[in-house]
Amino acid sequence: MTTQKIITLQETIDFFSKITTLLKEAIPNQVTINSASNKCTITPFSSSVSQIWIKLDISAKELIVGRGFFKEHFSVDKDEITKGFSTFIDHLIIKQRRIDYFLGNSIYQSDYEIYRKGNGYVKYGTVEFANYNTTTKKRKKTISFDPILNKREHKTLLKNIHEL
Repeated sequence: MTTQKIITLQETIDFFSKITTLLKEAIPNQVTINSASNKCTITPFSSSVSQIWIKLDISAKELIVGRGFFKEHFSVDKDEITKGFSTFIDHLIIKQRRIDYFLGNSIYQSDYEIYRKGNGYVKYGTVEFANYNTTTKKRKKTISFDPILNKREHKTLLKNIHEL
């Protein structure tokens, strides 16, 4: 039986710093790092594509990974940090899409999906918005997101991460 190494808060802080630095080097025009809030934001060149972001909340001992309005929390205490970093990398290298549901001209729900070989698109999150317009017709719009990193960039990033 293999046991997974427990990652401490300090190791999480160090890895967060290294991975955000690697991203800034790989795609400098798309990465913004806010050291004061421990947040790294990746802004795709297309304005219709949701931002990807990762934030390290040291006081709460958690990593927060988000795309657009959807976010997931990964706790150091629950040993979820490795999954959090993997989720963040998935956002960078795997095709995704967002399905927006409208009432009139207002979005009332967005579903986020990621492409998995053999399974097609799989929903990983939903965000709901307050919308009190119940008299207009419902419609939906799908926006696809290509990977942020091209194959060369993503292979280089993964190689550099494995060397950390």
